[in-house]
Amino acid sequence: MKGLPPMKAYIPNAMSVKKRQHFEDVWYPAEAERRKDVLFDIKKEAVEYCNNDTLELLYDVVHFRNLVNQVAAFDVFSCGMTITALAIRLFKVDAANSRLSFACTPFRRIS
Repeated sequence: MKGLPPMKAYIPNAMSVKKRQHFEDVWYPAEAERRKDVLFDIKKEAVEYCNNDTLELLYDVVHFRNLVNQVAAFDVFSCGMTITALAIRLFKVDAANSRLSFACTPFRRIS
């Protein structure tokens, strides 16, 4: 197939209003014109999409790691913790740094 797949193949209804408007008014018409005589290779496009997605995820993970390191001065990935454990640890770091006191409800086993 030459050119791009039909617009509906990109599932514009799943996009935010702003992104959908940009997609319909700017991106799709420009790309359709640019690629009108080029064969659409779904395998190549899927590999490129996955590579871009993986790189974006990598950048986000590194950014997340750096943010946690700045806030709490520890490497979240070397600890192998869950998001819940991270939240508790960050709360403890924040409480220790701000000298906050907080109440804890004692644990009671219900028989």
